[in-house]
Amino acid sequence: MAITRQCVWCSASFTANRQHAKLCCNTCTVAWHRYKKAHLDWLTSKEAFEVLSNMAQEGRHPNPLFAPEQRAFKEFEAEVYAKASEALSTYNSFLEKVIEYGQEEERSN
Repeated sequence: MAITRQCVWCSASFTANRQHAKLCCNTCTVAWHRYKKAHLDWLTSKEAFEVLSNMAQEGRHPNPLFAPEQRAFKEFEAEVYAKASEALSTYNSFLEKVIEYGQEEERSN
């Protein structure tokens, strides 16, 4: 029984293997438990998740990468970086060929 959910810590979509899963991976689980222990230790897990949900709705989520807009920006930034790296690699290959061609022309003269 796979259920698609949104992680309460990082906002990523994930396929939950358990009915009550709220966190997508070990990284988010560890980060959530560290935050809960430091700031919400007196609450039960259910109450702490409710507080976290309310904070997210109010725009005060403790994880700075929670906002889906920020996640989209990070993905866009990575895509731009990859394309720029590819373009730079192509440009460098072109320059190497121009240099080789120039050296061959000098040798033939």
